[in-house]
Amino acid sequence: MSGGTAVYEIEASDTAQVLCRILGLFAQQDRPLASVVAHSHGDKLQAMLRLRQVDAQRARVLAEKLRALATVESVAFTFAERSVPGRRLRCAENAEHIAAGHLADVGG
Repeated sequence: MSGGTAVYEIEASDTAQVLCRILGLFAQQDRPLASVVAHSHGDKLQAMLRLRQVDAQRARVLAEKLRALATVESVAFTFAERSVPGRRLRCAENAEHIAAGHLADVGG
């Protein structure tokens, strides 16, 4: 399987089911995640998910599906073609950058 790497930065209301719904979207499509980091801050959940071996179009479709989930407030994602040493992820068109601190550092 070829493709690139997509990194999704998600902000959502911190409800009991939100993380399961987010992860379920990838599970339904049989897309294993390379990494997941999630933090709860008050009534907000911030999550960063890394998905490897995905093409740019599928990465965009998954971002739109994430945005459509109830309680998800914003989704930003970056995409990089197949790993090239020293190459950094580039921002996707019209991405909203919502994460702060450690979530903002999503370089290759």
